[in-house]
Amino acid sequence: MKRILMIIDPQIDFCEGGNLAVPGGQAALDRVADMITRCKNRIDDIVVTFDSHHPLHIAHPIWFLNSKGNRPTPFTTVKAIDGKICLGQLDGNGVFQQTDTATTRHPGFHTWTIKYLEQLDASGRYPHMLWPPHCLIGHAGAAAVESIANAVRAWEEQRFGVAVKVTKGSDIKVEHFGALRAEVVNPDNLVGTGVNSQFLGALSDPDTEIYGCGLALSHCLANTARDTSAEFDGDSFVKRFVLLEDGTANVQGLEFLGDNFVADFKARGMRVIKTKDF
Repeated sequence: MKRILMIIDPQIDFCEGGNLAVPGGQAALDRVADMITRCKNRIDDIVVTFDSHHPLHIAHPIWFLNSKGNRPTPFTTVKAIDGKICLGQLDGNGVFQQTDTATTRHPGFHTWTIKYLEQLDASGRYPHMLWPPHCLIGHAGAAAVESIANAVRAWEEQRFGVAVKVTKGSDIKVEHFGALRAEVVNPDNLVGTGVNSQFLGALSDPDTEIYGCGLALSHCLANTARDTSAEFDGDSFVKRFVLLEDGTANVQGLEFLGDNFVADFKARGMRVIKTKDF
């Protein structure tokens, strides 16, 4: 059976010192890079995804103004309640606690934002959270960390092949955790926010095992796996998905999201291994 290595968002901004640092992110990616170097001949294909944002984005504080006319702080949770944009935090049980109201900085985005937040809430997926601006297109933080970049390049040169590189997140109106599709599809940009056929095609062979790693487990890796499983035959995909548990890490304070994903997928047949056991 062929082996595909799927590396989610191995970018500078998600590592220590970056704009949205994930604790342990650099070490996790370095372990993946070491594995690639050690096991080049056992990796048949590599798929790498890249978060790619503009400064103006619905998940950045610049999009909103609070009741005092200021930008909300990063890591604020945003919900639509009774037709209003509400700001707050999640408590220890994941329940939203409202602290303020908000408007969109640009009035033309208000109607879309309400609709987006309502659709996101109805989907049962993640509550909308504001992040520090990160992985900005053309900025250094959007690049792959050096260890991964060098290891993937060496694999390409030895195998005389090309790793599949997938970008996501450039539509300013929607959050885009998973590589397959945005959290809510923007009807004005179906190509950029709907199902990514390039990514789906790279994982479509049923005679492959897919080894997942990268950042962050709690969000982009988990949603990529969930969405891809839903597109294929559910558990048949899960049973050929292998999590490299020391090749990933969670967003701080939201570790329970990663834990929930792992528990769900393990119950459905996902295997979990360490990079040294690849």
